[in-house]
Amino acid sequence: MVIYTVAVGTYTAATQAVADALAQDDVNKNGQAYANAGTNGSCSFKNVAKSGSFTKNNCGVGGTGSVVIYTVAAGTYTAATQAVADASAQDDVNKNGQAYANAGTNGSCSFKNVAKSGSFTKNNCGVGGTGSVVIYTVAAGKYTASTQAAADALAQDDVNKNGQAYANAGTNGSCTYKSTKSSYFVRNNCDTAGGMGSSVEYSATATSNISQADADAKAWADVNNNGQNFANIRGKCELETQVFHFRGNGQGSYIVYIDRYGDEVTSELSNWGVGPCGAIVAVSIIKIFNGSACSGGEEVEPGGGE
Repeated sequence: MVIYTVAVGTYTAATQAVADALAQDDVNKNGQAYANAGTNGSCSFKNVAKSGSFTKNNCGVGGTGSVVIYTVAAGTYTAATQAVADASAQDDVNKNGQAYANAGTNGSCSFKNVAKSGSFTKNNCGVGGTGSVVIYTVAAGKYTASTQAAADALAQDDVNKNGQAYANAGTNGSCTYKSTKSSYFVRNNCDTAGGMGSSVEYSATATSNISQADADAKAWADVNNNGQNFANIRGKCELETQVFHFRGNGQGSYIVYIDRYGDEVTSELSNWGVGPCGAIVAVSIIKIFNGSACSGGEEVEPGGGE
């Protein structure tokens, strides 16, 4: 604002009122031009509104800060030019925006969960089935919360609530059924005239991811397909035998002979005492100690004596 003054005595008139009116008329006519002229007056400019976006950067480890808008209102700064006023406002934004974003509740922090996993055993298999162990995982970053602990708790809650259902669903897990079956087979490839093969037990274990019945069928198939061959390899053939009679002569008497299956057998004769002869069914006699052959007696089971 500029003051334009008409000095006392500048105007003369027949009356005071007329003289003052002349002075006032001068003010009215020339005051604005005077204010606008040269350096009699000056101009001032106020800033326009200025804003900046700042990300809160003082969150804890793992936290992500929100974006905060810091604004300098229009008219906050005054300067001789518009550019200077606006520059002052922008400088305010640059200097104070980040601190504003970090202060109090102006900004917020968010945390994402770390990966969480749990092991669950499939428990909806049929009778006899054993479920596999299935890992259920909640990926890192699935849940967001205001603290790391809260985000992790949400992920763990997901594991606890949904892990078992996941293990049981579709093909996520598998069921294993186990079956063991066995049968006896008589060796049937003996080439001794009139010979008879021994009986051998063959046992087979099978597993299935389909059902118990399928596991049973696989085990029986193994028995039926391989049992006879196993008996023919592992079984023994009966050799031609005859009956031998011996009597022991006291403690320490024994006899060594080959039984009908070709095995060497040692048997004590002392158990027979010095009474009637004992009989042994054997292929041949290898050795007799402190005993003697005799005649008669009762035939016993192969390899035995009485």
